[in-house]
This record gives sequence, C-alpha cells and structure tokens, in this order.
Amino acid sequence: MIKKLETSEKNILEYEVSDEITKAEDDMILREVKQVIEEYGKVNLLVRLVNIPKVELAAINNRFDFAKQYMDSIDKYAVVTDSSVISVVEKAVDAFTDLEFKTFSFEEEDVARSWIR
Repeated sequence: MIKKLETSEKNILEYEVSDEITKAEDDMILREVKQVIEEYGKVNLLVRLVNIPKVELAAINNRFDFAKQYMDSIDKYAVVTDSSVISVVEKAVDAFTDLEFKTFSFEEEDVARSWIR
C-alpha cells in the first residue's frame, strides 16, 4: 500500500509504503512524480518504509523504465526506515548514479524532511 503524506508540497513528494505495492499504485505514483517533474523540472522524494514491501513484477518493470527516463530529474531521495537492507541500496545508488540518496531512521524523519527541502 502506498499513501501520499500531507507534508508533500510543490516539488517535494512524500509517501508511506507498507505491505504490497500493486502495479496500479505504482502507476499512480509514477504519474504524480512525472507531473511534478514536468511542472518544476526536478523532484525531491521522501519515502517512509514501514516494512520492506512486496512488489508486483509489473511494478518493478515500471520502476526501471521510469528510472531510465527520469533519474536525472530526481534531485534528492530520502528513505526513512529501520531496515538495514536499504543501506545496501544506498551504496549501490552512490556507486552508479549522481542521485543524492540518503537513508534515515524513523527517529530522524524530521531531519530527512529538512534535508529534501
């Protein structure tokens, strides 16, 4: 499930992700991100991962296609989670892209929010 947070504003989008992500939810989020990029040129993202969600295979393909096309338009990406798996993702993103990607604990969510602004 993906829920847009009320703290989203202008070119800053914030979401909470838990359980399973369907292709329909993924399509909705990617449309929102694309609309913000078209309006502002860049987008900053904050994703609160309550747990590592299961993702439908079709949604994964959507994400890769989207990333290839719009990666340069994502300025900062903050992930708020207590999962250590995401720190591995952070290292991979740092090694292969110029994207500013950081992980924060749940206790640091306000710091993450400040960082993307």
